[in-house]
Amino acid sequence: MLKIIAPSTAMIAVNYAFARFSFGLFLPYIITSLSLSEQEAGYVGTMGYLSFTLALLVSSSLIKTIGTFKVTQIAGFSAVTGLAGIALASNVYILGLGVFTAGLGSGLSSPVYSRIVDQSFSDEWKDRGNSWINSGTSFGMIISGPVALLFAAYWRRAFLFFALLALVVSLWNAWAIPDFKSSKETVKKTKLTVTHLFSRGNRLILASLVTGLASAIFWTFSRQAVVVNHGFTDSTSALFWVTMGVAGIAGGRAGNLIESRGIQYAFRLFLAILNVAIMMLAAPIGWTAYLSAVLYGIAYIAVTGSLLVIGTRQFPHAPQTGVSLAFLSLGIGQTIGTSVAGLVIGWTGYPMSFLLFGLAGFSGLFISFHKNAN
Repeated sequence: MLKIIAPSTAMIAVNYAFARFSFGLFLPYIITSLSLSEQEAGYVGTMGYLSFTLALLVSSSLIKTIGTFKVTQIAGFSAVTGLAGIALASNVYILGLGVFTAGLGSGLSSPVYSRIVDQSFSDEWKDRGNSWINSGTSFGMIISGPVALLFAAYWRRAFLFFALLALVVSLWNAWAIPDFKSSKETVKKTKLTVTHLFSRGNRLILASLVTGLASAIFWTFSRQAVVVNHGFTDSTSALFWVTMGVAGIAGGRAGNLIESRGIQYAFRLFLAILNVAIMMLAAPIGWTAYLSAVLYGIAYIAVTGSLLVIGTRQFPHAPQTGVSLAFLSLGIGQTIGTSVAGLVIGWTGYPMSFLLFGLAGFSGLFISFHKNAN
């Protein structure tokens, strides 16, 4: 079991914490180095969301067509080349291409590892396995935070270091991860119509959208918020980021709660904690920011892990389809949420914006999942 979970978790760390989220950590220094405008920086950031979405749309078909091994290697290769491209970028166009390429891996990795877990683990271990692998983002953040602090002004070296780690993890996966290919009978069995897809996954889509909308403001603006509102320095804001990553490891135990209390209970509990964490960042007291980071780190990994499990249960014959649907909806919600958050912050400031987004996220507590998800 560990032979599969360890390299899978490492690949999630590479594709999410390094290839997708680390760009924002170094963005102020990249803007200065390449003389980017805010509009250009926004364009580049959008490239990561776009490639993530596109990869999710084709991931299920790729897994069925070429097998899990090749998809994991494509995910690793995209991270290596994308991170190296960012490191070597000399203008906004090459930078955008690097961010786009790096983002592809995150859209492929979550669905393919859900398929690997489905084929490798017994039913009693599947939820735990998916939850632990999903926590790889937190392990990656524990590395990316200190790197951002130590190499902030040398961001090119930092991204080359991330690319090297991605290469090592890709080779590790090539050695450790088995290949599962779908037979023609399985492909026919798992073929879904659009009507069937939405009839089974409508509540999953809604829950993922709400989670994405509410959580987006924290991922994009939390570090800037603690600097503006609480006077955090580069080092203390980096510590804030690392704290979120360390706490997220605990979110990997969401599978235990899902097994003992059910998926509906787990999702509502962790979504409520997530929203409280978002709202806490509006508090004027500095130490509450660290508490907010702890709660958000735990809750985000746990609630996305819950959505992942729901996706595999809603589509038991094609778990990668359910995971793709959940994370695609999550990504769309985060894309919309980031755009709206920027506008709201401009109108009301950081404290009121975090308060409003946290309150909006509580609407997800009224979503009830289909019986087969429980």
